[in-house]
Amino acid sequence: MSAKKHADAKKMDKAAAKAARREEDARAQEAAQELRARREAARGPAPIDNQLHRELPLTRVAYGLLALTVFMFMVARLGVYLANAELEMIASIATTLFFLATFIVWFASRHQAKKLTKERGQGDGAGE
Repeated sequence: MSAKKHADAKKMDKAAAKAARREEDARAQEAAQELRARREAARGPAPIDNQLHRELPLTRVAYGLLALTVFMFMVARLGVYLANAELEMIASIATTLFFLATFIVWFASRHQAKKLTKERGQGDGAGE
């Protein structure tokens, strides 16, 4: 009988510990949300509208270039696996060039999105 009581006590302790962890996690999440809200209030509105950025043609080109970069990386790895040095070399060079192009196009699209977001913000401010 005491073994059963001991097992029940262990279960109760585990349940209490889980409940305490849940409460602690909830408090931590609330504190994190409050800190995020304060940080956003101090910073002001975001400099780039992410939805606008995703819709820009340059961003879509960057996504395509990134996909090509990953594909060429896989081709380079295939060259290593097949012991084809020429395939590996060409695919590795192409991977590097695609990555650089992706980087440049991505930041050009970010710059364009930032300008458009700023213009949209000024247009909204002037209309009030």
